[in-house]
Amino acid sequence: LTLRTRRPVRLEFTRTEEFTSSRSRHAQTLHFRTGVDSDGWIVANELRVVANTG
Repeated sequence: LTLRTRRPVRLEFTRTEEFTSSRSRHAQTLHFRTGVDSDGWIVANELRVVANTG
């Protein structure tokens, strides 16, 4: 979808989907940033994670 629209896409699960499709995990906040070139190829990725690991 992002390749066709050339715009960012947001993926968001409902609370029910989140709990039924994943295992229990510690609370986390993730921030992803991806850079692409003019042809749509990924040229950079950045991931920042803040995790409560108990």
